[in-house]
Amino acid sequence: MGKIILLIGPKGSNKESLKKEILINKDFLEYNIEEIDNKDNIKIDSNYIESCSLKTYNDYLNDLGIDRLIPILVKTDNGVRLQTVLTEERSKENPDYKQMCIDYMEESIEYNNISLKYECLDNDLETITSILKDKLQNDKTMKKRL
Repeated sequence: MGKIILLIGPKGSNKESLKKEILINKDFLEYNIEEIDNKDNIKIDSNYIESCSLKTYNDYLNDLGIDRLIPILVKTDNGVRLQTVLTEERSKENPDYKQMCIDYMEESIEYNNISLKYECLDNDLETITSILKDKLQNDKTMKKRL
């Protein structure tokens, strides 16, 4: 059975760029939340990749179960993340810096309190590739034993 790889990270992390690199270099299909509504669209033997927030990860977990998922927490330097969020806010027609700070702090607390089996630093494509190779290979080995 195919897996859905979830790159979980806060706003301002590099999860989208990592996802694009994996889509270019690996044999994965892009997965999006709309496909959850129609599970018939999910190819059983295909592997998918998606970048998401903790909330979306919990939705996937509830809808599909842990056996179908490979969650990877993408950790980001707080200074880099803050700069990214600030740049994004500045580009808005009516920036709300107070709300930006509140959101940033809430998200920082939320992500500091989570621990997943698989974690990587923001630009560490090598670690993600290693995790995926190991996890997907282990799943094939388990199938052969059954």
